[in-house]
Order: sequence, then structure tokens, then C-alpha cells
Amino acid sequence: MTAYNTTDLNNKLVNENADEAFYYGLIDAGTCTTITTTHPVRLYTPNYFIRIGLGFLATTACLFSGLLFWMLFGISNVDAIESFLFFLSAACYITLELFVTSKKYYNAGIDNILLFAVVSFLFGGCTLQDVNSNYIMSTGLCFIACLWMSYRFVDAFAGVLAYVFFFLFIYFDFTHFFAASQTAAPLLMMAVSAAAYFLVKKISIQQKWMPYTYCADCIILLTLATFYISGNYYIVREGTGNLFFGIRGEETNTAPLFSWLFWIFTICTPVAYLAYGINARSLLFIRTGILALAATILTIRYYHTVIPADVALMLAGAILIVISYLLIKYLRTQKRGYAFDAPTYNDKNTPDAEALIIAQAFGHKHSVPERGVEFGGGSSGGGGATGSF
Repeated sequence: MTAYNTTDLNNKLVNENADEAFYYGLIDAGTCTTITTTHPVRLYTPNYFIRIGLGFLATTACLFSGLLFWMLFGISNVDAIESFLFFLSAACYITLELFVTSKKYYNAGIDNILLFAVVSFLFGGCTLQDVNSNYIMSTGLCFIACLWMSYRFVDAFAGVLAYVFFFLFIYFDFTHFFAASQTAAPLLMMAVSAAAYFLVKKISIQQKWMPYTYCADCIILLTLATFYISGNYYIVREGTGNLFFGIRGEETNTAPLFSWLFWIFTICTPVAYLAYGINARSLLFIRTGILALAATILTIRYYHTVIPADVALMLAGAILIVISYLLIKYLRTQKRGYAFDAPTYNDKNTPDAEALIIAQAFGHKHSVPERGVEFGGGSSGGGGATGSF
């Protein structure tokens, strides 16, 4: 179970959606205030400056506490240091639990540093004596720890670390037990990335996992990156050379088996990302596809030099300028959900600024002096018999 109240997590998500809707002008200030008032959040999340300060404070406390215990116990040999690192990891986790359960810290700086300290001390204790023989155990333990902390504290950074350690755990296991499978390893890691993407995507749309939306988005971004990296020709060739032969790929003067297949992956994956992102209006896929396309161009140029670098940069810049100009002209009117004109934004701190300016400029009324007792207007003829005075 999570360390936070489910109602607070759901209310926090509702408030964030309301702020975003007001920022883009979809709701007015009154509606936004009503939503945030009726959905209170008891979690403590200060502004970024206070988070940085609390983070520095937590870092200092962890380092000096560790050094103090080190000197008190007089730790010197490797086995004792390894046990001490495990002790520090457990102490940081207990402290994290106490802070979160009592103070309701949520991305407050202290909890983030303590979480990172738990993983760092745990990984250091696992790999202190022999990194080469303990990488399978260390990645496996760190994956379990990060997965638990991501679920327990609804932390995106822990979720990203969990995926990284899981990816490395599968990779190290496969290459350790199947040392001759230098061609199958990249294909396996691409399959792992694709499976992780679909699994996280399926879980993230369920109602009970809504508080983990940001965690899921970060992991999905990482799965797209690892899928492309696993099939990139440069990574496959140079990586297999270092892993299986201990030398660089070009020094072996041999390309990996089925090199044509990895060239296809290297070229087609960015195009597929861009095509899907444009069709589904997903900025995540579009931006990832652009970065992957740049990496593909660099990979092709590394092995096949066609034109000098300065000429290539000039041509690339000219092509980007032409594409940008054509897109601006094409998107003057909205096409398939895209438009060049930026949406209107509202400032949450001054939501009624426009109304205030209009009121000050045109809303003043002419002031009428207060009327007191006035005399005159009567007639004296007839001694007041006419009824007026």
C-alpha cells in the first residue's frame, strides 16, 4: 500500500488538471478556485527553492551521519564497509518512512534525497567487493527496492530507476548465460522494451493507477529510448565488440550478424515514432522521434561519409528552415488538431487582471455631491394657501 492517503493523491491530480485547464483558458478563475477548494490536499510540496534547500540539508545530514558512524565504529575492512552500507541504506529507508508518514512529505526535497540515498547505499553494498561477479545480484535487488519505493511513495524517479535496473538485470542475465548470442541480445532487449511499453501503457489507463500517471509517462519515455538504442547499428556493433571481444567494433573489421536488419531498425524506428506521434498527436513520440532521427543521421555518417561535415550542417540547417516555413504556412489554419498559433494562457496569480484594467479605464462614474437640506421653490402668496412653501 502507498504511504499517502488515496484521497489526497486523487485530489492532487484533480487540482493539477484544474490548474492546467485554467492555464490554457478552458475554465475561468472561479471554477478553478471552486475545484481546488472542494478537493483539499494535505501533502506537503513546497516551491522549488525550498525543495532545493531541504535537499541540500538532507544530503548534508546523510553524509555527516554516515561519517560519524564510520568513525565511531572504526570500520576498516571491506566486509565491514559492505555491511555498513547496507545499514545506512536501511537507516535511510526508515527515516524516509518516518518523514513521509508523519510530515506527509511529497517531493519535498528531503524524501527525494533519502530515496536516492537508499538506492545508492544498497547498490554500493552489493558491488563493493567485485563488480563483475555481483552485477546480476545488485541489479536484481535494486530493481525490487526501486519498484517497491516507486509504488510506496508514488515517485517517478524511483520508477525510472526500477526500469533501468530491470533492463540491466535482463541484459546481464542473458549475456552471462548465453555468451555466444551477440546477435540475439539486441533483439531480446528490443522485445523487453516493447513489452514494458505495452504493459505500462495498459496499467496507466486504469482508474486505480491514476496517481502514477507521471511515473508511467517517464517509464514510457525510457522504453522508447531503450527500444531505439537496443536496435541502433552503432550500439549493436560497438557494444558487441566491447562485450564479447573486448575490443572496438571497427578494430575487428567485422559487422554484426544480420547487420542489414539493424540498419533497418536504425532508420525505420525514428520514422515510425514520428508517424505515430503525428497521427496520435503525441508530443512524447514526436520529440523522441526527432532525437532518434538525429542519432540515426549521426550513425549513418559515422560509417558512410558522403559529404564534408560543414556542408552537411549547412544542408541540414537549410532543410530545417524550409520545413519550418512550410509547416508555419500550412498550420495557419488548424489541421488534424495542430495549429501554428499558440493557445491563450492565463496567469493563476492575476486571473482578473484584464477585468481590473477595463474597470479602471472605463468603469468610473461621475461623483454626485451629497445633497443636504435645500430651501427655495416655494411661494408666499396667500400665506401658504397654495400648499407649497
